[in-house]
Amino acid sequence: MDIGERDRIIMKLNEQLNVLSNYKMERTRELKEKVDDNKLLARVVDDYKAYDNKIADMKRQQSEQLEYLLLYLEKSMAEAGLTDTMLQKAQQEKKSLVNKLDNITKDLDSLL
Repeated sequence: MDIGERDRIIMKLNEQLNVLSNYKMERTRELKEKVDDNKLLARVVDDYKAYDNKIADMKRQQSEQLEYLLLYLEKSMAEAGLTDTMLQKAQQEKKSLVNKLDNITKDLDSLL
């Protein structure tokens, strides 16, 4: 092998090395961007989890308040001398509260 041919081979090897080096640098840059994107996505997921937890807490509080209202309504119905009409209205209100409580329970189940 003469010196000219050896120089051409070295030049081709250097070109390939440059191509591979550029490829590696590009892949490294892409990976860094993906890592940054993943960090951002991780933050978004954490934000959604925090939001879901807040909503779940609010639903639990609503549930507790509705249960309290139901107990109060039942106690009031038992202690008060209600007419039939008043008793029917109270029963309807109780049914409405139970339905709301069921809806809140379903919402909580879907969040968790």
